[in-house]
This record gives sequence, C-alpha cells and structure tokens, in this order.
Amino acid sequence: MERQTRQKAQSGQRQTAQRQTAKRKPQTKARVATKAKPNTQKQAKAPKKETTTRYILRTLIMIIVVLALMAGLFAIGLMIGFGTIGGHQATRIFSHETWQHIDLFFHSR
Repeated sequence: MERQTRQKAQSGQRQTAQRQTAKRKPQTKARVATKAKPNTQKQAKAPKKETTTRYILRTLIMIIVVLALMAGLFAIGLMIGFGTIGGHQATRIFSHETWQHIDLFFHSR
C-alpha cells in the first residue's frame, strides 16, 4: 500500500515538472537579437521632434482655450452687471451706443 502511494506521489511530481518545463519557452537567437538592438540616433531624434511639436501644439491650444474662456466669462460678467446692477436690458451692453456713452463717461473729466 505504501509502495503504491509513493509511486502516485512520484508520478504526480514528474507530471508537475513536465508541465513547468513545457510552459517555459527557450529564448531563441532571434529574440535575443531583437532585445540587444540599440536605437540609432536618427530613430531617437524623430520622436523628440514629434513630442516637441506635440507639446507646442498642446500649449498653444491650451492658451487659446483659456483666452476664449476668459473673454466669454468677461462678456457674461458685463451682461450680468449691466442687466442687474444697471437695470437695463443685458444684451444692450454689446451695442455701440452703450460703449460710446461709457467712453464719454470716463474721458470727459
């Protein structure tokens, strides 16, 4: 009985060892060669130019978006101030006559 139990345990160990060796893939020369290839200078410089261009483009877009948001919020603030505090129609702030009156108010003194 002990003998059968030992044989089963040994055969189980052999099967486990066979599975582990089957899972491992030996490294071929092609794999080793691709890992060892160094990048040339031309290949290394190309991504830098793309990233620099991409960085500049992102920065310019961000500046344009921020300026547009500032202008929009300024216009909304003018409308709220002119409409609620001034008691006028809010869209009249964009008329030419209103700005002439504001200009005369500040430059007449």
